[in-house]
Amino acid sequence: MDGVLDNMTTMMTKQNADLKNANGDPTFTEYMAYVKEETKAFSKKMINEDMVNIYTKYFTDEDIKNFTQFYSSPSGKKMIELTPTFQKELMTSMMTTEMPLLQAKFKKKLEELKVKK
Repeated sequence: MDGVLDNMTTMMTKQNADLKNANGDPTFTEYMAYVKEETKAFSKKMINEDMVNIYTKYFTDEDIKNFTQFYSSPSGKKMIELTPTFQKELMTSMMTTEMPLLQAKFKKKLEELKVKK
């Protein structure tokens, strides 16, 4: 996860040339710390809430227990079959609901930091 965040930092530094000397600018550093914090919270929510809800929708408690015996069990085969379906739902949720909220937070924070200058 940290590698992804580091790559995002580099990309955002390039995208935000309007922040003077973004690499060493305290405002940009504060903004990137905020982005990392929110991204970690976003990822945690996706894994601990959205993914759980999708798994619960398609699998019983017994299915989950059987996953330890996994691919050779009937439940493991069911998961293989349904994985594309719930991955699609998770991505749809992320892109249509969660990502716009996260992007709005980033934009708001960036505007707040620009006003502070």
